[in-house]
Amino acid sequence: MPYIKKDKRLYLRSHLDYADAQDIGELTYCLYVLCLNYIYKKGLRYETLAAVNGALTNTIQELYRRIAASYEDSKMRENGDV
Repeated sequence: MPYIKKDKRLYLRSHLDYADAQDIGELTYCLYVLCLNYIYKKGLRYETLAAVNGALTNTIQELYRRIAASYEDSKMRENGDV
C-alpha cells in the first residue's frame, strides 16, 4: 500500500467519507467510478488500464494482509483449526 503524506490522506479521506456505500452493489459502484475518473484524467491507454488493474490487485492483497488474515486467525483460535 502506498503510504502517501498525511495531509494528502486527510484531504482524500474528507472527500471519500461522503461515499457512504450501504451494500456491496454501492461499494462496487463507488470503486468503479473512482477507477473511471482516474482513467478519464490519465487517458484511455494500456498504461492507465494496467495501473488501475495493479492498484485494485494491490488493494485486494493489502486488505487481506491487514484485515482478513488477522480476522481469520482470530476465528481459528476461537473455533479451532480445520
